[in-house]
Amino acid sequence: AEDWVGFRAALADFHTPLQNVLYADSEGVISFWVAGKVPWRKAGTGWTASPGWTGETDWVGFLPFRDLPSSVRPEGGRLVSANHRVVAEDHPDFISDDWAPGYRARRIHALLDESPAQSLETMARAQRDHLSPMALELLPLLLRTKPESGRGERVLGVLRQWDGLMSNRRPEPLIFMAWLRELNQAIAADELGDLYASLPGVRPRFLASVLDGSAAAWCDDLGTEAVETCADQLAGSLETAMDGLVEEHGANFVRWHWGEAHKAKFLHPLASALPFGLSPWGREIATDGGDFTVNRGAMNTAKADGPFDHLHGAGYRAIYDLADLSRSRFMVAMGQSGIPFSDHYDDLLVDWRDGRYMRLALSRRDLEETGQGTLTLTP
Repeated sequence: AEDWVGFRAALADFHTPLQNVLYADSEGVISFWVAGKVPWRKAGTGWTASPGWTGETDWVGFLPFRDLPSSVRPEGGRLVSANHRVVAEDHPDFISDDWAPGYRARRIHALLDESPAQSLETMARAQRDHLSPMALELLPLLLRTKPESGRGERVLGVLRQWDGLMSNRRPEPLIFMAWLRELNQAIAADELGDLYASLPGVRPRFLASVLDGSAAAWCDDLGTEAVETCADQLAGSLETAMDGLVEEHGANFVRWHWGEAHKAKFLHPLASALPFGLSPWGREIATDGGDFTVNRGAMNTAKADGPFDHLHGAGYRAIYDLADLSRSRFMVAMGQSGIPFSDHYDDLLVDWRDGRYMRLALSRRDLEETGQGTLTLTP
């Protein structure tokens, strides 16, 4: 495709999986389109089981491409896609119910609002951003806690001063996430039983509805005769979290670091399958971020081992300058080469973690003049 018309025509043939696709060109066209096949049913959404023998919820076909959510040259000149809901609640067609909370999208809009004109540097700052709107939303609800110990009171004092930044060198993100993990389990595990283990992480909107009183009945532990309150669960989960963190990181919580628990781990795809395990070819690095930061560092807090490991994020970053493509910037984790003995196997790991970039040669001549070497692959 050489322009937006051709690109849109090509998207019509896209099938699976359903994707949010963004487009921009040097002519000033920006566009967003949900591309892929979406089932069109007589009734229902297919989200839960239904009587398949009646035909009432059978597929009619697929939603026409023209009816999929889209936006071309929007007012305000910006498009944001962060896995959040991209259709209104009353949208006539069912697209999905599996939307991420809108924390990251709202934060991106806020960052764009800070600068009247965007630049390479404002985009770089946005990609590095690790403020957690989720933490800022839930923290006031957690801080209502009446601590059970002097240690708990001191911890609350530290969290009251926290700005919500998920910085790998700070203790607050570690304390907050450990507390949230224990609270999530204390509230939901008794009702869900064996199903609880299938939840990959905390559910902030669910926890907010419980703690603000909308669904406070969840705070009662069904496994006890007593009727526990949310105040009980808040205080108890804080102590449980602190006990675990002290055992893991020592008693002086001011010296804890989020990065001690939140590390991105890179396994060599071939070596990791060998019987001797990680091998010297594996790498790991402490990182900023969390599930709901623009610089994403997603976790699976249901894991017993490594619940705060950085499992998912931006392995590749790019900032394209459509006025002058030669000024575009790029970064990939953890190096350009997949060969363990190469100098370029992991030489970009720290730059990737810290949000730095490099520029690439755009012509063969530039590449020949600036390149460090040539790799020849011979069958």
